[in-house]
Amino acid sequence: MGIEATTVRAVAARAECTTGLIMHRFGSRSEMLVHARQTLFERTAARADSADSAGGITAAECLAAVVCTA
Repeated sequence: MGIEATTVRAVAARAECTTGLIMHRFGSRSEMLVHARQTLFERTAARADSADSAGGITAAECLAAVVCTA
């Protein structure tokens, strides 16, 4: 299990599209995984910024909010 078991076929099935569409967009499994990692980092950073700007919470509460949604 885990990232090693992630296949283009499994991603296509989950996205309800063809493997050809995935390969057209990303070119390779490796590029698909890099994109997924970058998206995760960007979304986590956005959540951290949002939680930080909420005000009225401690740094620990902010961290917990971000970690729980990642």
